[in-house]
Amino acid sequence: MVRETQLPMVRENDTDELAFGLTHQPCPTCGSSDALSVNTDGSTKCFSCGEFSPNRGNTTTINTTKMQTTKSFLQGKYLPLGTRKIHEDICKRYNYTISEYLGKPVHVASYGAKREGIVGQKIRFENKDFKVIGNLNGFYGQHLFPNGGPKLTITEGEIDLSLIHI
Repeated sequence: MVRETQLPMVRENDTDELAFGLTHQPCPTCGSSDALSVNTDGSTKCFSCGEFSPNRGNTTTINTTKMQTTKSFLQGKYLPLGTRKIHEDICKRYNYTISEYLGKPVHVASYGAKREGIVGQKIRFENKDFKVIGNLNGFYGQHLFPNGGPKLTITEGEIDLSLIHI
């Protein structure tokens, strides 16, 4: 489905670019659990349904310096993934663990550089449903290559990336 939408001009005289203040928020329009972003000027954009809401006359802005909140990240165990033939050392390298969320067993892919610590986690349930805690900035496994490299390999999922390095 192709959707063409013409967005209204929100700030005619303001030359500053919009910057995201908060990401991965729930959308009140479509019900998405994490597709809404709130810009620093207070306007919102949902990347699931495409809904844009300008901050009309509201002077409230988001203070991005206070955006860093304490998240409760899941703690898990590094275990081999036998069905995919992924060894425990590969899971440690990529920070891929087995944990429990709301009483259910889950796979957890943790995102973040070593100096920053974990900034986000992607939780994979047995039925292949997903949930995100925090922010998934950057690429999964990017912390292993802090200076970049000559190639970029794109895979469908975190487990697929781990399979490349077996």
